[in-house]
Amino acid sequence: MEFWTSPAQGEYSRLDMVDLKVHNTLFTTFYVQIVSLMKENYGVEGAKDALPERTETGLIIIDKNCPICWEGVVEKDIPYCCILDGFFEKYISIANDEEYPIPKAQMRATKSKAMGDPHCEHLLTIL
Repeated sequence: MEFWTSPAQGEYSRLDMVDLKVHNTLFTTFYVQIVSLMKENYGVEGAKDALPERTETGLIIIDKNCPICWEGVVEKDIPYCCILDGFFEKYISIANDEEYPIPKAQMRATKSKAMGDPHCEHLLTIL
């Protein structure tokens, strides 16, 4: 039975295939949409200026037109768009490989339009 549980040399394991699928799904749905919205709303130069802002502890990613916190969404207890934090952290960990190592990162929503802030902010900290 071990023949069926471990991949052949040069083939992906089941976990590797799941990670690749998550990577491809995240990239094709979220990243492309975010970049397109930024370019549409701010133009190319405006999109570059909108993201990110450097701080002593990391980068603050500012999103003035969050695709999660659309008009009318109200969530007073937690940043509504905090779900993006988990996606970005997972994407960064999947993108890491031996040839091009990427440091681990943590991302946390610090402001949210749904909570009444003027824009959404996510703090990206390199661990």
